[in-house]
Amino acid sequence: VLLNSKISTQDFAGVRELSDTALVTARRANDPIAMAYAYYAKVLLFKTLEHSEYVIKYCQQALTELEKKPDPYVAAKIYYQLYIANSNWNNEAKVYQYARLAMENALQTSDYSLLSNCYNAMSTAHDYKYNVGQEKAELDSTLYYLDKSESLYTQYPGQVSNFAYAISC
Repeated sequence: VLLNSKISTQDFAGVRELSDTALVTARRANDPIAMAYAYYAKVLLFKTLEHSEYVIKYCQQALTELEKKPDPYVAAKIYYQLYIANSNWNNEAKVYQYARLAMENALQTSDYSLLSNCYNAMSTAHDYKYNVGQEKAELDSTLYYLDKSESLYTQYPGQVSNFAYAISC
């Protein structure tokens, strides 16, 4: 939460300091999930600085840690960041791959804003596929995932952010 507030206020020195501290603390804890979260903090730093190559690097390091001890919540967040990076590069195959992995992991959590974002990512991934092949099924899937995302807002009142809901609408 503190990291996100520093990002919101564009306190880049504070973001860097917090992400460095998270990494040092996680190394001391010697716990793969703590390391995955620390690498995720680095991902957010480099995403803010628009350094996609480092976003990918730290996402991969986090996923390596999660192979030792799985955690679907942070995995969904990591895969979502990989989805974003690849969508910025218009890499249709990886956009779909990472959106699907983000959604599969988010379905194992009770974070409905995260799940809503992942459904929106799946919608975008199918939109990419539709633009390539012009298949109606892809267009239908685009709308299907938007509808799933939108329905979370009413199904879980107060548990889906207004921002996530606005994107689905």
